[in-house]
Amino acid sequence: MPAGTLHDLLARCLAKDPAARPSADEIVHVLSSEPLPSAEHGWLPAHVNAEIGERERELHRVVSAEHTPHPVGEEPRRPFLVTGAVVTAVAAMIATAAVLPRPWEQETDPAESLGAAESEGSDDEPSFPEGVYGMQFSADGDNMYVHAADRVTVWDWREGELLDSPFDDAPEFFSFDLAEPGHMATAGQGGVHVWDDQHEHLASFDGGPGEGEHHDSLSFSADGSLLAFVHGEPETDDAAVTVWDWEEDTVVWEDDVTAMGADLSPTGDHLALNHPNENPRLWVIDLESDEIIHEYPDEEHAGSTHDGMGSVRVAFSPTEPLIAVPDDIRETTLLIDLDSGEVDQEMDSPGIPRGMQFSSDGSVLFSGRSEGISVSGGYMWDTRTGEEMVTGDTLLYQVPTPHPDDETVAVVESVEGSDVDVILFLDPDNLRDTHEIN
Repeated sequence: MPAGTLHDLLARCLAKDPAARPSADEIVHVLSSEPLPSAEHGWLPAHVNAEIGERERELHRVVSAEHTPHPVGEEPRRPFLVTGAVVTAVAAMIATAAVLPRPWEQETDPAESLGAAESEGSDDEPSFPEGVYGMQFSADGDNMYVHAADRVTVWDWREGELLDSPFDDAPEFFSFDLAEPGHMATAGQGGVHVWDDQHEHLASFDGGPGEGEHHDSLSFSADGSLLAFVHGEPETDDAAVTVWDWEEDTVVWEDDVTAMGADLSPTGDHLALNHPNENPRLWVIDLESDEIIHEYPDEEHAGSTHDGMGSVRVAFSPTEPLIAVPDDIRETTLLIDLDSGEVDQEMDSPGIPRGMQFSSDGSVLFSGRSEGISVSGGYMWDTRTGEEMVTGDTLLYQVPTPHPDDETVAVVESVEGSDVDVILFLDPDNLRDTHEIN
């Protein structure tokens, strides 16, 4: 949006501090002081009027479709972004970050809402009141494990049904990972624990320099035989990273290093470590040669800062020797060839990164992004060409998680002004949301 009165007003409206936002009277005063647009296309630009008309027709088709019978168990497809009112359309044109409301977000009668809430009772409570850390589909794709701030839960994601909360009696944990064969791991002050697909205990790792050591940042290899994690004394810089063969109960690689996150490649031969307060913030190690093959930031941008600077969380391709690295200094995303350490692709990606993941065949890279003035949602690229597969605002917000059979893409959407998160399920062909767990 160009600089000017509206730009300044919008920036104030989006201020994090409520006290810094303008009052309703002030907004009216500022807007009423602005000159009106020319009358040749009415009070809105012609392309906006055309867009509103198209959205209204689409909404009419959706409403009409509600009365059309559908096969049992099949939901009608909800359109992606449906304009609910002219004011919404204006806001969306002023700030491209504004996500247009979807059909089920239209206003309803307060009395009806109250009655529905009273009848639903506890079902009306949020599923993830303290936020979502991560999501993973089971190997068969039927269930989803959700790691929230307070627990891990298992869901029938198609029906939105809670199936299990398997580790409520397990030692306190901060990290969770699910291996492709079906076993899983938890990590916390009680050590690292491996569980089978029925949530029965298999193995433990509790070694370390001292009692009460903190274990975190679990990452399995693709075959589930190797498990990487960070461990160290709480509130100190004494830390180590371990790659553990849990079936043989042997340590295959370990180093005393100041890292807060670890990501193990699918083949188990590369390890990406990160720390938000170190320089470099990310370094990728070839575990066979024990050499660093890539660092971020590179020497050219060492010491550079970014408002959203934090841990650099990467994604390894499941099929190729590639690693995706978000460059939040230059606002690009890099595909690094692990064999050569060179950049294979570089894609523009404005905004603050919120997780990345490849599709099951490695042909597509999904990248989550925060909502903001310049961007709403993230990106979807063809990894062979680096070409963007969708344009404009998307619903790829946080932690994009593709289904193993590419049936859906799950993302996290945060509820504004709270710690509550919602999980959206998107059609991978067009990124329209089909349903949600909230």
